[in-house]
Amino acid sequence: MEKIIVQKLHEIEEKEHGKILLAGQWILEGEIAGLREKAGKLGEEKKVSWEKLNEIFLKEV
Repeated sequence: MEKIIVQKLHEIEEKEHGKILLAGQWILEGEIAGLREKAGKLGEEKKVSWEKLNEIFLKEV
């Protein structure tokens, strides 16, 4: 998964058949950990809020 729209990773909307609906896209549960880790590292490096992380991820798309 190269690029993905990620909105507020701490708000998981729904689970179904091993997938999670996140930012309007179904993602395998195993991929969520990687996205959380990436967001966490980015947040630590930039010292930004979840809202700012959301903007950064949206720009990547």
